[in-house]
Amino acid sequence: MKSISLSVVIWLLMGIVLADDNKNCFAPVTNANQVNTNKTLQQSIKASVKAKEFNQFDTLCSISAQDKKLKIPDLVLLDVRAKADFDKFRINNSINIPLSQIKVKNFWKSKTLVLINSGHDIKPLIEECGRLRKKGFKKTFVYSNGIASWSKDKGRLIGTYTSKDLKSISPEQLFSDRKVHNWVVIDAVSKKNKKNLDKLLNYFPKSIKHTKVNEAKYPESTRFVFADNAGDDFNLFNQVKQKNKYYLLGGAEGFSDFIFKQYKMTSKQEFTLQKPKSCK
Repeated sequence: MKSISLSVVIWLLMGIVLADDNKNCFAPVTNANQVNTNKTLQQSIKASVKAKEFNQFDTLCSISAQDKKLKIPDLVLLDVRAKADFDKFRINNSINIPLSQIKVKNFWKSKTLVLINSGHDIKPLIEECGRLRKKGFKKTFVYSNGIASWSKDKGRLIGTYTSKDLKSISPEQLFSDRKVHNWVVIDAVSKKNKKNLDKLLNYFPKSIKHTKVNEAKYPESTRFVFADNAGDDFNLFNQVKQKNKYYLLGGAEGFSDFIFKQYKMTSKQEFTLQKPKSCK
């Protein structure tokens, strides 16, 4: 039987289609090192341009509760949260609309638009604000700290909600925002749940015990996520005097379960080994 080299076996297991002579029939003949170098340079340039544009539109778009633009008569307040969240509680006279759908409403081009979400991550709003301004929506802005801040500063929420609804963040949201903000875990997890806490700290290694929080040690942009065992001690969360703090729904157990489900979903991918076509 013809022996197969170890490298061929590895490539096959990765799902790469190889020819009998160990060459990929479908790959163009290029200098691999040159391609990689050019690709890295292009990615670096694109990232630099994108970062510059984001900073530009962050300065133009971000507004707070004290901004006079919020008192303009032609103001349209656009809540881009999920419909279920909007139905539960909302700002009076706000409009619920997916972020991607705003650009088709040409009749809003003459209006002053303010985009708002939960406040966990306003980066998508800033990016969309930039795109909208380029498309002619010149008076588009982003309410920086989200609907929880609006409730505190403006006091115009309607619906059924608690302070827990306003200050909570789901494991999915936290995981999605892990690289957006400088997160610090406020640890209120018992020793028996250490394994679940370790799962959380794999993604958010900066942590401090809930009894030793000192905000002065951290930059103003720092965001804190309070994690107890199973998301069942909101009273303890309220005892921590901290700005920019969020309560992790389900606690460390909920985050651990979320990670486990994600692992199961991403581990179901099956590789198919195909017989390569002739290179001739």
